[in-house]
Amino acid sequence: MHKKWVTVMALLLSAAGCGGDQAAIPAAAPTRLLAQATQVSPADTAVVHGYIGNYTLTRSAAGVVTLLNNIDRSSESIGPSVQTLQFADEFVSFDGAGLPGQVYRLYQAAFNRRPDLGGQGYWLHQMRAGMSLQSLATSFYSSPEFQATYGAVNDLQFITLIYNNVLHRAPDAGGLAYWLPHLKNGMRRDDLLMTFSESPENVGNAAAATQNGIRYIPLQADRRVLPVQKSSYLNAKTMGIPALTMPVVDPAFVQTIQAGYALADFFQDGALSMVAFTELPPADGSWPPKDVGTVHFYRKDSAGAWVDDTARLLRDTTGCILPRKLVISDFNNDGIPDVFASCSGLDVAPYPGENYRVLLSEPGKGYKNVLLPFSGYAHGASAADVDGDGNADVVVAAMGAQGGKTPLYFLMGDGKGGFAVDYDRVDRPEFQYKTAFWTVELIPDAIGKQFKLFAGGTEPYITPAGTAGGGTPTVLIAADNTGRYVSGAKTILPPVKGFETVMDVILQDQTVYVLRVMSEPFYGGTAIQKVDLASASSSLIYSHVGWYPGRYLAYPAQWFPWMVPFDGHIESLNGYFAVRVPM
Repeated sequence: MHKKWVTVMALLLSAAGCGGDQAAIPAAAPTRLLAQATQVSPADTAVVHGYIGNYTLTRSAAGVVTLLNNIDRSSESIGPSVQTLQFADEFVSFDGAGLPGQVYRLYQAAFNRRPDLGGQGYWLHQMRAGMSLQSLATSFYSSPEFQATYGAVNDLQFITLIYNNVLHRAPDAGGLAYWLPHLKNGMRRDDLLMTFSESPENVGNAAAATQNGIRYIPLQADRRVLPVQKSSYLNAKTMGIPALTMPVVDPAFVQTIQAGYALADFFQDGALSMVAFTELPPADGSWPPKDVGTVHFYRKDSAGAWVDDTARLLRDTTGCILPRKLVISDFNNDGIPDVFASCSGLDVAPYPGENYRVLLSEPGKGYKNVLLPFSGYAHGASAADVDGDGNADVVVAAMGAQGGKTPLYFLMGDGKGGFAVDYDRVDRPEFQYKTAFWTVELIPDAIGKQFKLFAGGTEPYITPAGTAGGGTPTVLIAADNTGRYVSGAKTILPPVKGFETVMDVILQDQTVYVLRVMSEPFYGGTAIQKVDLASASSSLIYSHVGWYPGRYLAYPAQWFPWMVPFDGHIESLNGYFAVRVPM
Protein backbone atom coordinates (compact mmCIF):
# COMPACT_ATOMS: atom_id res chain seq x y z
CA MET A 1 0.00 0.00 0.00
CA HIS A 2 2.87 2.37 0.87
CA LYS A 3 4.65 1.83 -2.49
CA LYS A 4 1.41 2.40 -4.31
CA TRP A 5 0.91 5.76 -2.63
CA VAL A 6 4.47 6.84 -3.39
CA THR A 7 3.74 6.39 -7.09
CA VAL A 8 0.31 7.99 -6.92
CA MET A 9 1.69 10.93 -4.93
CA ALA A 10 4.34 11.62 -7.54
CA LEU A 11 1.79 11.50 -10.33
CA LEU A 12 -0.49 13.86 -8.46
CA LEU A 13 2.32 16.34 -8.00
CA SER A 14 2.81 16.46 -11.74
CA ALA A 15 -0.85 17.18 -12.28
CA ALA A 16 -2.42 20.62 -12.56
CA GLY A 17 -4.74 20.23 -9.58
CA CYS A 18 -2.47 21.87 -7.00
CA GLY A 19 -4.69 24.91 -6.72
CA GLY A 20 -3.14 27.99 -5.19
CA ASP A 21 -0.21 25.92 -3.90
CA GLN A 22 1.06 25.15 -7.36
CA ALA A 23 4.02 27.52 -7.01
CA ALA A 24 5.13 25.82 -3.81
CA ILE A 25 4.62 22.24 -4.97
CA PRO A 26 4.90 22.46 -8.76
CA ALA A 27 4.76 19.74 -11.35
CA ALA A 28 7.85 17.54 -11.25
CA ALA A 29 8.97 14.18 -12.52
CA PRO A 30 8.44 11.48 -9.86
CA THR A 31 12.00 10.22 -10.05
CA ARG A 32 13.38 13.68 -9.36
CA LEU A 33 11.09 14.39 -6.47
CA LEU A 34 11.64 11.10 -4.68
CA ALA A 35 15.15 10.20 -5.78
CA GLN A 36 17.98 9.75 -3.32
CA ALA A 37 20.45 12.63 -3.53
CA THR A 38 23.93 12.04 -4.92
CA GLN A 39 26.74 11.48 -2.42
CA VAL A 40 29.75 13.78 -2.48
CA SER A 41 33.14 12.17 -2.94
CA PRO A 42 35.56 12.26 0.02
CA ALA A 43 37.99 13.92 -2.39
CA ASP A 44 35.81 17.04 -2.10
CA THR A 45 36.73 17.35 1.59
CA ALA A 46 39.27 19.84 2.97
CA VAL A 47 40.80 19.40 6.44
CA VAL A 48 41.04 22.48 8.66
CA HIS A 49 43.56 22.03 11.46
CA GLY A 50 41.62 23.67 14.25
CA TYR A 51 38.27 23.88 16.03
CA ILE A 52 35.28 25.46 14.37
CA GLY A 53 34.78 27.93 17.22
CA ASN A 54 38.16 29.47 16.41
CA TYR A 55 37.05 30.47 12.90
CA THR A 56 34.54 32.76 11.24
CA LEU A 57 33.24 31.20 8.02
CA THR A 58 31.58 33.01 5.13
CA ARG A 59 30.65 31.70 1.70
CA SER A 60 30.10 33.81 -1.39
CA ALA A 61 27.38 33.32 -3.98
CA ALA A 62 30.05 31.75 -6.20
CA GLY A 63 30.77 29.14 -3.54
CA VAL A 64 34.15 30.50 -2.39
CA VAL A 65 34.63 29.99 1.34
CA THR A 66 36.63 32.46 3.42
CA LEU A 67 37.97 31.27 6.77
CA LEU A 68 39.04 33.92 9.26
CA ASN A 69 41.17 32.62 12.12
CA ASN A 70 39.85 34.37 15.23
CA ILE A 71 43.09 33.73 17.12
CA ASP A 72 45.78 35.12 14.82
CA ARG A 73 43.38 36.98 12.43
CA SER A 74 44.81 35.20 9.39
CA SER A 75 42.46 34.17 6.59
CA GLU A 76 42.36 31.76 3.70
CA SER A 77 40.07 31.09 0.75
CA ILE A 78 38.76 27.69 -0.34
CA GLY A 79 37.40 27.12 -3.82
CA PRO A 80 33.87 26.01 -4.70
CA SER A 81 34.95 22.45 -5.56
CA VAL A 82 35.27 21.70 -1.83
CA GLN A 83 31.94 20.46 -0.52
CA THR A 84 32.94 19.56 3.06
CA LEU A 85 35.23 21.20 5.62
CA GLN A 86 36.54 18.86 8.28
CA PHE A 87 37.36 20.74 11.48
CA ALA A 88 38.79 19.00 14.52
CA ASP A 89 35.41 18.87 16.25
CA GLU A 90 32.78 19.34 13.52
CA PHE A 91 32.21 19.03 9.80
CA VAL A 92 30.60 21.67 7.59
CA SER A 93 28.89 20.57 4.37
CA PHE A 94 27.97 22.84 1.47
CA ASP A 95 26.09 20.06 -0.31
CA GLY A 96 22.60 21.46 0.08
CA ALA A 97 21.37 19.55 -2.96
CA GLY A 98 22.69 16.25 -1.68
CA LEU A 99 22.17 14.06 1.36
CA PRO A 100 23.26 16.66 3.95
CA GLY A 101 20.65 19.08 2.60
CA GLN A 102 17.93 16.44 2.59
CA VAL A 103 18.60 15.53 6.22
CA TYR A 104 18.69 19.19 7.23
CA ARG A 105 15.39 20.00 5.52
CA LEU A 106 13.61 16.96 6.90
CA TYR A 107 14.70 17.90 10.42
CA GLN A 108 13.30 21.38 9.89
CA ALA A 109 10.09 19.98 8.44
CA ALA A 110 9.52 17.32 11.07
CA PHE A 111 10.53 19.16 14.22
CA ASN A 112 10.25 22.84 13.27
CA ARG A 113 13.88 23.40 14.28
CA ARG A 114 17.37 23.11 12.95
CA PRO A 115 18.98 19.71 13.43
CA ASP A 116 21.16 19.16 16.43
CA LEU A 117 24.74 18.56 15.33
CA GLY A 118 24.93 14.96 16.50
CA GLY A 119 21.58 14.08 14.98
CA GLN A 120 22.51 15.56 11.61
CA GLY A 121 25.71 13.51 11.63
CA TYR A 122 23.97 10.30 12.70
CA TRP A 123 21.20 10.38 10.08
CA LEU A 124 23.57 11.52 7.37
CA HIS A 125 25.63 8.43 8.09
CA GLN A 126 22.52 6.25 7.87
CA MET A 127 21.54 7.72 4.50
CA ARG A 128 25.05 7.30 3.14
CA ALA A 129 24.79 3.68 4.21
CA GLY A 130 21.65 3.22 2.09
CA MET A 131 18.72 4.48 4.13
CA SER A 132 16.11 6.11 1.89
CA LEU A 133 14.62 9.53 2.43
CA GLN A 134 11.22 7.87 2.76
CA SER A 135 12.52 5.67 5.58
CA LEU A 136 14.01 8.68 7.32
CA ALA A 137 10.70 10.53 7.04
CA THR A 138 8.92 7.52 8.54
CA SER A 139 11.44 7.39 11.38
CA PHE A 140 11.01 11.08 12.15
CA TYR A 141 7.22 10.83 11.91
CA SER A 142 7.22 7.97 14.43
CA SER A 143 9.46 9.77 16.92
CA PRO A 144 8.17 11.12 20.24
CA GLU A 145 9.39 14.61 19.31
CA PHE A 146 7.30 14.64 16.14
CA GLN A 147 4.22 13.47 17.98
CA ALA A 148 4.79 16.16 20.60
CA THR A 149 5.28 18.82 17.90
CA TYR A 150 2.23 17.92 15.82
CA GLY A 151 0.05 16.20 18.39
CA ALA A 152 -3.10 14.16 17.83
CA VAL A 153 -4.73 16.18 15.06
CA ASN A 154 -7.11 15.52 12.21
CA ASP A 155 -6.07 15.71 8.56
CA LEU A 156 -7.01 19.36 8.14
CA GLN A 157 -5.07 20.34 11.23
CA PHE A 158 -2.10 18.24 10.14
CA ILE A 159 -1.91 19.90 6.72
CA THR A 160 -2.16 23.31 8.37
CA LEU A 161 0.71 22.46 10.72
CA ILE A 162 2.79 21.17 7.80
CA TYR A 163 2.37 24.49 6.02
CA ASN A 164 3.21 26.45 9.17
CA ASN A 165 6.20 24.37 10.29
CA VAL A 166 7.72 23.58 6.90
CA LEU A 167 6.90 26.54 4.67
CA HIS A 168 6.36 28.98 7.55
CA ARG A 169 3.12 30.30 6.17
CA ALA A 170 -0.56 29.56 6.38
CA PRO A 171 -2.03 27.22 3.78
CA ASP A 172 -3.94 28.74 0.89
CA ALA A 173 -7.39 27.45 0.00
CA GLY A 174 -6.19 25.73 -3.15
CA GLY A 175 -3.48 23.87 -1.29
CA LEU A 176 -5.88 22.61 1.34
CA ALA A 177 -8.36 21.53 -1.33
CA TYR A 178 -5.60 19.69 -3.13
CA TRP A 179 -3.98 17.76 -0.23
CA LEU A 180 -6.93 17.02 2.03
CA PRO A 181 -8.57 14.44 -0.30
CA HIS A 182 -5.28 12.62 -0.70
CA LEU A 183 -4.85 12.10 3.03
CA LYS A 184 -8.49 11.02 3.34
CA ASN A 185 -7.98 8.51 0.51
CA GLY A 186 -5.01 6.82 2.17
CA MET A 187 -1.92 8.91 1.53
CA ARG A 188 0.45 8.52 4.47
CA ARG A 189 1.30 11.52 6.57
CA ASP A 190 5.04 10.74 6.54
CA ASP A 191 4.91 10.82 2.72
CA LEU A 192 3.29 14.24 2.87
CA LEU A 193 5.98 15.38 5.29
CA MET A 194 8.71 14.25 2.90
CA THR A 195 6.99 15.87 -0.07
CA PHE A 196 6.80 19.26 1.60
CA SER A 197 10.36 18.92 2.90
CA GLU A 198 11.70 18.49 -0.65
CA SER A 199 9.38 21.00 -2.30
CA PRO A 200 11.11 23.77 -4.30
CA GLU A 201 9.68 26.36 -1.91
CA ASN A 202 11.23 24.69 1.13
CA VAL A 203 14.49 23.95 -0.69
CA GLY A 204 14.71 27.66 -1.50
CA ASN A 205 13.94 28.68 2.07
CA ALA A 206 16.56 26.31 3.47
CA ALA A 207 19.20 27.47 0.98
CA ALA A 208 19.30 30.88 2.61
CA ALA A 209 19.66 29.36 6.08
CA THR A 210 22.49 27.08 4.96
CA GLN A 211 24.42 29.56 2.82
CA ASN A 212 27.42 29.20 5.14
CA GLY A 213 27.11 25.45 5.34
CA ILE A 214 25.41 22.68 7.28
CA ARG A 215 27.25 21.89 10.50
CA TYR A 216 27.28 18.43 12.03
CA ILE A 217 29.25 16.14 14.29
CA PRO A 218 30.06 13.01 12.28
CA LEU A 219 30.06 9.47 13.51
CA GLN A 220 33.55 8.09 13.98
CA ALA A 221 33.08 5.89 10.92
CA ASP A 222 32.78 9.05 8.80
CA ARG A 223 35.91 10.70 10.15
CA ARG A 224 39.20 10.51 8.31
CA VAL A 225 41.13 11.00 11.56
CA LEU A 226 40.49 10.17 15.20
CA PRO A 227 39.55 13.24 17.25
CA VAL A 228 41.72 14.49 20.09
CA GLN A 229 40.16 15.86 23.27
CA LYS A 230 41.50 18.74 25.35
CA SER A 231 41.05 16.36 28.30
CA SER A 232 43.99 13.97 28.58
CA TYR A 233 41.89 11.80 30.90
CA LEU A 234 39.32 11.25 28.15
CA ASN A 235 42.05 10.62 25.60
CA ALA A 236 43.56 7.94 27.84
CA LYS A 237 40.47 6.31 29.33
CA THR A 238 37.89 6.33 26.52
CA MET A 239 39.86 4.70 23.70
CA GLY A 240 37.70 1.59 23.88
CA ILE A 241 40.56 -0.81 23.24
CA PRO A 242 41.74 -3.89 25.15
CA ALA A 243 45.20 -4.36 26.61
CA LEU A 244 48.10 -3.77 24.23
CA THR A 245 50.91 -5.88 22.96
CA MET A 246 53.78 -3.48 23.47
CA PRO A 247 56.54 -2.74 20.97
CA VAL A 248 60.09 -3.68 21.95
CA VAL A 249 62.61 -0.97 21.16
CA ASP A 250 65.45 -3.47 20.89
CA PRO A 251 65.75 -7.13 21.91
CA ALA A 252 68.80 -6.47 24.06
CA PHE A 253 66.83 -4.05 26.27
CA VAL A 254 69.37 -1.29 25.79
CA GLN A 255 66.29 0.94 25.64
CA THR A 256 62.97 0.09 27.22
CA ILE A 257 59.42 1.45 27.31
CA GLN A 258 58.04 1.45 30.83
CA ALA A 259 55.60 4.17 31.92
CA GLY A 260 56.35 6.72 29.20
CA TYR A 261 53.90 5.81 26.43
CA ALA A 262 50.49 6.95 25.20
CA LEU A 263 48.12 6.48 22.26
CA ALA A 264 46.46 8.85 19.78
CA ASP A 265 46.08 9.32 16.02
CA PHE A 266 49.54 10.83 15.58
CA PHE A 267 49.84 9.83 11.91
CA GLN A 268 46.37 11.28 11.16
CA ASP A 269 45.31 8.13 9.33
CA GLY A 270 42.25 7.26 11.40
CA ALA A 271 44.02 4.68 13.59
CA LEU A 272 45.56 4.74 17.04
CA SER A 273 49.34 4.96 17.05
CA MET A 274 51.80 5.16 19.93
CA VAL A 275 54.35 7.66 21.19
CA ALA A 276 56.99 6.37 23.60
CA PHE A 277 59.77 7.98 25.63
CA THR A 278 62.36 5.31 26.36
CA GLU A 279 64.56 4.68 29.37
CA LEU A 280 68.25 3.78 29.14
CA PRO A 281 69.00 1.48 32.08
CA PRO A 282 72.65 1.07 33.12
CA ALA A 283 74.41 -1.88 31.50
CA ASP A 284 74.77 -3.63 34.87
CA GLY A 285 71.01 -3.58 35.40
CA SER A 286 71.22 -1.24 38.38
CA TRP A 287 68.90 1.61 39.23
CA PRO A 288 68.43 4.44 38.35
CA PRO A 289 68.91 5.41 34.70
CA LYS A 290 71.36 8.26 34.28
CA ASP A 291 71.27 8.94 30.53
CA VAL A 292 68.63 10.62 28.38
CA GLY A 293 66.36 8.29 26.41
CA THR A 294 64.81 8.81 22.99
CA VAL A 295 61.34 9.45 21.54
CA HIS A 296 59.66 6.99 19.17
CA PHE A 297 56.42 6.96 17.18
CA TYR A 298 54.91 3.57 16.35
CA ARG A 299 52.08 2.66 14.01
CA LYS A 300 50.46 -0.67 13.18
CA ASP A 301 51.22 -2.38 9.85
CA SER A 302 48.67 -4.39 7.84
CA ALA A 303 49.37 -7.43 10.00
CA GLY A 304 48.75 -5.52 13.22
CA ALA A 305 52.40 -5.39 14.29
CA TRP A 306 54.03 -2.26 15.65
CA VAL A 307 56.37 -0.49 13.24
CA ASP A 308 58.77 2.25 14.32
CA ASP A 309 58.01 5.12 11.93
CA THR A 310 59.50 7.95 13.97
CA ALA A 311 61.30 9.44 10.97
CA ARG A 312 57.97 10.42 9.39
CA LEU A 313 57.01 12.66 12.30
CA LEU A 314 60.04 13.71 14.32
CA ARG A 315 63.62 14.82 13.72
CA ASP A 316 64.74 15.70 17.23
CA THR A 317 64.22 12.47 19.18
CA THR A 318 65.70 13.70 22.46
CA GLY A 319 63.70 12.37 25.39
CA CYS A 320 64.34 12.59 29.11
CA ILE A 321 66.06 10.56 31.81
CA LEU A 322 62.95 9.23 33.53
CA PRO A 323 59.68 9.72 31.61
CA ARG A 324 56.98 9.15 34.20
CA LYS A 325 53.83 9.99 32.25
CA LEU A 326 52.90 11.18 28.76
CA VAL A 327 49.82 13.41 28.54
CA ILE A 328 47.87 13.73 25.28
CA SER A 329 45.96 16.93 24.53
CA ASP A 330 45.79 19.67 21.90
CA PHE A 331 48.01 22.47 23.15
CA ASN A 332 48.12 24.57 19.96
CA ASN A 333 44.46 24.28 18.88
CA ASP A 334 45.07 22.65 15.50
CA GLY A 335 43.02 19.51 16.17
CA ILE A 336 46.08 17.23 16.13
CA PRO A 337 47.25 15.43 19.30
CA ASP A 338 50.21 16.93 21.16
CA VAL A 339 52.31 15.29 23.89
CA PHE A 340 53.36 16.64 27.29
CA ALA A 341 56.14 14.58 28.90
CA SER A 342 56.24 14.60 32.69
CA CYS A 343 59.85 13.72 33.59
CA SER A 344 61.58 13.32 36.95
CA GLY A 345 65.31 13.22 36.18
CA LEU A 346 67.89 11.39 38.28
CA ASP A 347 66.05 9.26 40.84
CA VAL A 348 68.46 9.77 43.75
CA ALA A 349 68.62 12.40 46.49
CA PRO A 350 68.47 15.36 46.34
CA TYR A 351 66.19 14.61 43.35
CA PRO A 352 67.25 17.51 41.10
CA GLY A 353 64.48 16.89 38.58
CA GLU A 354 64.58 17.75 34.89
CA ASN A 355 62.80 19.95 32.40
CA TYR A 356 59.54 18.81 30.88
CA ARG A 357 59.08 18.39 27.14
CA VAL A 358 56.19 18.92 24.78
CA LEU A 359 55.83 17.52 21.26
CA LEU A 360 53.85 20.11 19.32
CA SER A 361 52.17 19.18 16.06
CA GLU A 362 53.01 21.11 12.91
CA PRO A 363 50.36 20.24 10.29
CA GLY A 364 51.99 18.61 7.29
CA LYS A 365 55.41 18.56 8.96
CA GLY A 366 55.14 16.24 11.95
CA TYR A 367 56.18 17.31 15.43
CA LYS A 368 58.46 19.88 17.01
CA ASN A 369 60.29 18.73 20.15
CA VAL A 370 60.24 21.61 22.65
CA LEU A 371 62.15 21.69 25.94
CA LEU A 372 60.01 23.68 28.37
CA PRO A 373 61.48 26.17 30.87
CA PHE A 374 59.82 24.32 33.77
CA SER A 375 61.35 21.50 35.75
CA GLY A 376 60.73 19.28 38.72
CA TYR A 377 60.94 15.79 40.11
CA ALA A 378 57.66 15.14 38.33
CA HIS A 379 55.69 11.92 38.16
CA GLY A 380 52.08 12.81 37.40
CA ALA A 381 50.43 15.25 35.01
CA SER A 382 47.04 15.78 33.43
CA ALA A 383 45.62 18.20 30.85
CA ALA A 384 42.25 19.92 30.45
CA ASP A 385 40.82 23.35 29.78
CA VAL A 386 40.21 24.16 33.44
CA ASP A 387 39.58 27.91 33.10
CA GLY A 388 37.23 27.68 30.11
CA ASP A 389 39.26 29.83 27.72
CA GLY A 390 39.41 27.12 25.05
CA ASN A 391 43.06 26.27 25.68
CA ALA A 392 44.43 23.11 27.26
CA ASP A 393 46.17 23.55 30.63
CA VAL A 394 48.37 21.09 32.54
CA VAL A 395 48.51 20.23 36.23
CA VAL A 396 51.81 18.72 37.35
CA ALA A 397 52.59 16.64 40.43
CA ALA A 398 56.24 17.32 41.19
CA MET A 399 58.15 17.06 44.46
CA GLY A 400 60.43 20.08 44.75
CA ALA A 401 58.90 21.72 41.68
CA GLN A 402 60.29 25.17 40.99
CA GLY A 403 62.15 25.46 44.27
CA GLY A 404 59.74 23.40 46.34
CA LYS A 405 56.92 25.95 46.41
CA THR A 406 54.21 23.35 46.03
CA PRO A 407 54.04 19.72 44.89
CA LEU A 408 51.00 20.53 42.71
CA TYR A 409 50.80 23.44 40.31
CA PHE A 410 49.33 24.40 36.95
CA LEU A 411 50.83 25.35 33.61
CA MET A 412 48.16 27.48 31.95
CA GLY A 413 48.10 27.07 28.17
CA ASP A 414 48.00 29.95 25.72
CA GLY A 415 46.57 27.92 22.83
CA LYS A 416 49.82 28.20 20.87
CA GLY A 417 51.89 25.61 22.73
CA GLY A 418 53.15 27.99 25.42
CA PHE A 419 52.47 27.91 29.16
CA ALA A 420 52.52 30.20 32.20
CA VAL A 421 52.94 28.93 35.76
CA ASP A 422 50.00 29.27 38.17
CA TYR A 423 50.83 28.26 41.74
CA ASP A 424 47.60 29.61 43.22
CA ARG A 425 45.03 27.54 41.35
CA VAL A 426 45.42 24.85 44.02
CA ASP A 427 44.99 25.64 47.72
CA ARG A 428 48.51 25.71 49.13
CA PRO A 429 47.58 24.97 52.75
CA GLU A 430 45.75 21.90 51.47
CA PHE A 431 48.85 20.68 49.66
CA GLN A 432 51.68 21.69 51.96
CA TYR A 433 54.74 19.64 51.18
CA LYS A 434 54.98 16.46 53.21
CA THR A 435 55.71 13.83 50.64
CA ALA A 436 55.33 14.02 46.88
CA PHE A 437 52.19 13.47 44.91
CA TRP A 438 52.82 10.77 42.32
CA THR A 439 49.49 10.81 40.54
CA VAL A 440 47.21 13.60 39.40
CA GLU A 441 44.20 13.61 37.07
CA LEU A 442 41.67 16.16 35.90
CA ILE A 443 38.48 14.14 35.55
CA PRO A 444 35.61 15.77 33.60
CA ASP A 445 32.03 15.93 34.77
CA ALA A 446 29.21 14.56 32.64
CA ILE A 447 29.11 17.73 30.55
CA GLY A 448 32.88 18.01 30.26
CA LYS A 449 32.99 21.66 31.38
CA GLN A 450 34.35 21.25 34.90
CA PHE A 451 37.02 18.89 36.16
CA LYS A 452 37.55 17.21 39.49
CA LEU A 453 41.15 17.15 40.66
CA PHE A 454 42.34 13.72 41.76
CA ALA A 455 45.67 13.68 43.59
CA GLY A 456 47.45 10.80 45.24
CA GLY A 457 50.91 10.10 46.61
CA THR A 458 51.96 7.77 49.40
CA GLU A 459 49.40 7.66 52.20
CA PRO A 460 50.52 7.60 55.85
CA TYR A 461 51.81 4.22 57.04
CA ILE A 462 54.15 2.68 59.58
CA THR A 463 57.38 1.20 58.25
CA PRO A 464 58.69 -2.20 59.44
CA ALA A 465 61.12 -0.22 61.63
CA GLY A 466 58.19 1.43 63.39
CA THR A 467 58.68 4.88 61.89
CA ALA A 468 56.10 6.98 60.09
CA GLY A 469 56.11 6.87 56.30
CA GLY A 470 54.17 8.63 53.62
CA GLY A 471 51.81 11.34 54.72
CA THR A 472 49.78 12.32 51.66
CA PRO A 473 46.04 11.47 51.66
CA THR A 474 44.37 10.57 48.38
CA VAL A 475 41.85 13.28 47.54
CA LEU A 476 39.22 14.20 44.98
CA ILE A 477 38.49 17.96 44.88
CA ALA A 478 35.76 19.77 42.99
CA ALA A 479 36.52 22.95 41.03
CA ASP A 480 34.82 26.27 41.55
CA ASN A 481 33.30 28.16 38.62
CA THR A 482 36.70 29.62 37.70
CA GLY A 483 38.46 26.27 37.53
CA ARG A 484 40.28 26.70 40.85
CA TYR A 485 40.70 24.08 43.56
CA VAL A 486 40.69 26.28 46.64
CA SER A 487 37.20 26.10 48.12
CA GLY A 488 35.67 23.13 46.32
CA ALA A 489 34.20 20.12 48.08
CA LYS A 490 36.87 17.59 49.00
CA THR A 491 36.59 13.82 49.33
CA ILE A 492 39.37 11.85 51.02
CA LEU A 493 39.45 8.29 49.70
CA PRO A 494 39.86 5.39 52.13
CA PRO A 495 43.49 4.21 52.42
CA VAL A 496 44.53 0.63 51.73
CA LYS A 497 46.97 -0.89 54.21
CA GLY A 498 50.02 -2.32 52.48
CA PHE A 499 49.24 -0.59 49.18
CA GLU A 500 49.56 3.06 50.18
CA THR A 501 51.13 4.44 46.98
CA VAL A 502 48.73 5.62 44.26
CA MET A 503 49.55 5.23 40.55
CA ASP A 504 46.40 5.65 38.42
CA VAL A 505 42.66 6.27 38.65
CA ILE A 506 39.42 5.69 36.73
CA LEU A 507 36.16 7.39 37.70
CA GLN A 508 32.89 6.04 36.34
CA ASP A 509 29.71 7.62 37.67
CA GLN A 510 30.08 7.37 41.46
CA THR A 511 32.69 4.61 41.47
CA VAL A 512 36.44 5.24 41.70
CA TYR A 513 39.02 2.63 40.72
CA VAL A 514 42.49 3.32 42.14
CA LEU A 515 45.64 1.53 40.99
CA ARG A 516 48.02 1.12 43.93
CA VAL A 517 51.46 -0.34 44.66
CA MET A 518 53.02 -1.56 47.87
CA SER A 519 54.95 0.82 50.08
CA GLU A 520 57.03 -1.81 51.89
CA PRO A 521 58.81 -3.14 49.95
CA PHE A 522 58.34 -0.20 47.60
CA TYR A 523 56.69 -1.28 44.33
CA GLY A 524 56.65 -4.84 45.67
CA GLY A 525 53.10 -5.56 44.52
CA THR A 526 50.01 -4.13 42.86
CA ALA A 527 46.35 -3.72 43.83
CA ILE A 528 43.19 -2.19 42.37
CA GLN A 529 40.82 -0.55 44.85
CA LYS A 530 37.13 0.06 44.18
CA VAL A 531 35.47 2.92 46.08
CA ASP A 532 31.76 3.79 46.06
CA LEU A 533 31.69 7.55 46.59
CA ALA A 534 28.07 7.54 47.70
CA SER A 535 28.63 5.12 50.57
CA ALA A 536 32.42 5.50 51.02
CA SER A 537 32.69 1.71 50.90
CA SER A 538 36.02 0.33 49.72
CA SER A 539 37.21 -3.06 48.51
CA LEU A 540 40.11 -4.61 46.63
CA ILE A 541 39.12 -6.19 43.33
CA TYR A 542 42.69 -7.21 42.45
CA SER A 543 45.98 -7.71 44.27
CA HIS A 544 49.33 -9.21 43.33
CA VAL A 545 52.51 -9.48 45.38
CA GLY A 546 55.94 -10.22 43.96
CA TRP A 547 57.30 -10.50 40.46
CA TYR A 548 55.24 -10.90 37.34
CA PRO A 549 56.58 -13.78 35.24
CA GLY A 550 58.97 -13.26 32.35
CA ARG A 551 61.10 -10.28 31.48
CA TYR A 552 59.37 -7.76 29.30
CA LEU A 553 61.26 -4.85 30.78
CA ALA A 554 64.92 -4.27 31.54
CA TYR A 555 64.00 -4.68 35.19
CA PRO A 556 61.80 -7.54 36.41
CA ALA A 557 58.37 -6.07 37.08
CA GLN A 558 56.23 -6.21 40.21
CA TRP A 559 53.78 -3.47 39.13
CA PHE A 560 52.23 -1.82 36.10
CA PRO A 561 51.57 1.91 35.69
CA TRP A 562 48.33 2.28 33.69
CA MET A 563 44.89 0.72 33.60
CA VAL A 564 41.94 1.21 31.22
CA PRO A 565 38.25 0.32 31.24
CA PHE A 566 37.18 -2.11 28.54
CA ASP A 567 34.09 -4.25 28.07
CA GLY A 568 32.99 -3.98 31.70
CA HIS A 569 36.45 -4.78 33.04
CA ILE A 570 39.54 -3.01 34.32
CA GLU A 571 42.60 -4.07 32.33
CA SER A 572 46.30 -3.33 32.47
CA LEU A 573 47.00 -1.19 29.40
CA ASN A 574 50.17 -3.19 28.87
CA GLY A 575 48.94 -6.65 27.94
CA TYR A 576 52.12 -8.27 29.23
CA PHE A 577 50.72 -8.11 32.76
CA ALA A 578 47.45 -9.80 31.69
CA VAL A 579 45.34 -8.13 34.38
CA ARG A 580 41.61 -8.18 33.68
CA VAL A 581 39.04 -7.91 36.46
CA PRO A 582 35.30 -7.09 36.39
CA MET A 583 34.41 -3.53 37.28
